[in-house]
Amino acid sequence: MLCKIKIIIFYVVIILNLFSFNTIQAKDIKICDNCEIKSITKAINLAENGDILIINGGYYKESPIVIDKSITVKGVGFPVIDGEKKESVIKIISDNVIIDSLFIINGGRNQLNIVGGIHTFEVNNCVIKNSLFKNNNFAIYLGKVNNCLVENNLILGTNEKSEVLSGNGVHSWYSNNIKIKKNIIRGHRDGLYLESSEETEITDNYSLNNNRYGLHFMFCHGSILKNNRFSDNSAGVVIMYTYRVEALENIFQNNERKGSLGILIKDIGDSVFKKNKFYKTTRALVMDNSNRNHFEENIFYFNGISLIVLGSCDSNKFINNNFLFNFFDVMSSAYQNLNNFTENYWSRYQGYDLDFDGIGDKPFHPMQYFGYLVSNYSELSVLLLSPIIEFLEVAERAFPVITPINLVDNRPRMKATAYAKEVENL
Repeated sequence: MLCKIKIIIFYVVIILNLFSFNTIQAKDIKICDNCEIKSITKAINLAENGDILIINGGYYKESPIVIDKSITVKGVGFPVIDGEKKESVIKIISDNVIIDSLFIINGGRNQLNIVGGIHTFEVNNCVIKNSLFKNNNFAIYLGKVNNCLVENNLILGTNEKSEVLSGNGVHSWYSNNIKIKKNIIRGHRDGLYLESSEETEITDNYSLNNNRYGLHFMFCHGSILKNNRFSDNSAGVVIMYTYRVEALENIFQNNERKGSLGILIKDIGDSVFKKNKFYKTTRALVMDNSNRNHFEENIFYFNGISLIVLGSCDSNKFINNNFLFNFFDVMSSAYQNLNNFTENYWSRYQGYDLDFDGIGDKPFHPMQYFGYLVSNYSELSVLLLSPIIEFLEVAERAFPVITPINLVDNRPRMKATAYAKEVENL
């Protein structure tokens, strides 16, 4: 028994010595115009796993730079890495690579393959942080990667007006456990594009002025979308074919172009949308074939249409939301409603509260008859603000059966739960 213990101790000592040796051998490699090493590619060739490449300023035209070792590449003074519009500026093909504080510009364009600023494929534990991206078709591409972090980057696209010719800011494909945090993204086709990327966390980003979507999200089950701002995009967010999403405390604003929307959810189920704000958007929330979702404490303020629920939606619950001064609160193309509305605040509500419990004694039908007509015959929208709308509203109050009878909030709130403080910050 004693002999076995000695053998185990012997091997443990060897392993610890090997670990210590590798740690000691890790080194910094400096790159600059006046340094011994002036080329990033040469430094990578000389490096070993665990080394840190420190680039002290400068302008480098070496693309593509291929990182095939587990190293850190850190810039001082944001050295410029210019891809000269040839292909991807940096290609990461090794696990455990960190990119920090670089200025990456002029990635190429290819009709057959995705190229751009940083291209990663089939790697694990990559980190891309604190960097600037400008004039890249696709700024950051994550293909079949796991456990990677994209954080605190400024990503400026090509501002190409054609959706076909432009690429995405951060593009994640078949990747899992990705964290995308604290980035500013503008001027791309989609600010963020994620497909078949499960268990993803998208938090504290600002995606604006993109040609199509602030975020495009498909087959990303079990993901979290929290505290992001989507502003002035053609459409804020599109979430499709996904289950178990948590969308919390996001802002969707200033999407006011023709046909624009704050968020479209299609074929979504078992998800939670809570404490989001929708402001000055043509269509704030559009739902298609989405079921068993929970909407709570959201604010819909000053939108054209707050909520469009198509007839394919079932068993969704809207509770304690605030609908404030929207042109239309709810639209639906279906005469039957299969969703539940309760204890929401509606600024159009004109009921009373005789028992002073904060809940209106009279049910509220949030869908106007003209809204029902427009949702079925869009050409009638030319009559907006015409006298006929006022006539239909009077008829609706006198004969409420002309709108979907079961699309009703039986317990409307008398006061907004979060109005002044929340809205004034939009």
